[in-house]
Amino acid sequence: MSYALLTDFKAVLRNVDGTSASDATYQNALDSAEAAVSKFIGFNPSDEFETVPPAILSACYILAAVEVDALDVPTEQQRRGRAKALLRPYRRETGFTAAGEAA
Repeated sequence: MSYALLTDFKAVLRNVDGTSASDATYQNALDSAEAAVSKFIGFNPSDEFETVPPAILSACYILAAVEVDALDVPTEQQRRGRAKALLRPYRRETGFTAAGEAA
């Protein structure tokens, strides 16, 4: 079940024109971000929490925004780093890390 809502994401992006022309793109970005969040923390937040914590939602919206924004590499890396920082307290450490990533 999706916990990151399209209407909330559009508000985060300040999409106030009222059109739905980009909704499919935004929903794909949200789906991708939710998958990335689940992979990083090691579980699906909607399965573990009755109400998904705001930090997890914020990280999901940051990651989705990175997907739809045309950003320079340093800005993209900074935003992804901020999302990881928000998620790190919820992460279930497995003892293994991805190649090139510090635990």
